[in-house]
Amino acid sequence: MRAIRWIVAVLLAVTAVLFAADGVWDRISGQQEGPRIQCPEELLQISVRDPEEMLLTGVTAEDPQDGDLTGSVIVGGVSRLTGGDTAEVTYLVFDKDNNMASHVRQVRYIDYHRPVIQLTEPLVYASKSEAKLLERVTVTDAADGDISHLARVSTLWATEDPDVFSATVTVTNSLGDIAAVEVPVFIRSNPGSIRLRQQILYLEQGAEFDPMAQVVSGGVGLTVEHDVDPMQPGCYWVRYSSGMDLAILTVVVE
Repeated sequence: MRAIRWIVAVLLAVTAVLFAADGVWDRISGQQEGPRIQCPEELLQISVRDPEEMLLTGVTAEDPQDGDLTGSVIVGGVSRLTGGDTAEVTYLVFDKDNNMASHVRQVRYIDYHRPVIQLTEPLVYASKSEAKLLERVTVTDAADGDISHLARVSTLWATEDPDVFSATVTVTNSLGDIAAVEVPVFIRSNPGSIRLRQQILYLEQGAEFDPMAQVVSGGVGLTVEHDVDPMQPGCYWVRYSSGMDLAILTVVVE
């Protein structure tokens, strides 16, 4: 029985080799020459809001036997971002003999911006067990729109303040871009008297930063401590204090 199985396996292998060799010969002789896809050399630049058809801009295809196949070219897929705003798009086309051609092209999204994480209100809770952070997290993305449901929150980490903990909110969009923001979580009985315009401020690299411009109301003798460097991308905390009261603004320099 083993001998019979071995003979069958050998025959199948030989048959596969013969078929492959026949296909190679047909291609060499020109009988089954496959289609070809051509694209402009310049980088394709589109909006993240453009329909998929825009990815086919300037793409053509032809086949020695079937002629023009431009209308049959499809988008096989778009890679994750290979740079800050660029990705690779793969095109596919088949001729009538099911010969396939593929081509990879660079695409740049001219209006791309990584996901923006925001908080609807300060993360103040009476106890750690009540800290339901995701209920106050919103995420908007240039490519995917509202992706708040994709946000994830790390465990709480202690800071130098006994009633302030640190947590990281992370989200990944469909292009594989990851946004992460470190936010303060307060464990105390009251929200405090210091009010900020927002809980997370996004700052373009090199832009001016005025910490007092983010204050709506504060106690007597309000002081500010921070190490925000507008020239250095990163995530920073700005501490506003008045007596025993404390509020923290997260600043993301992009």
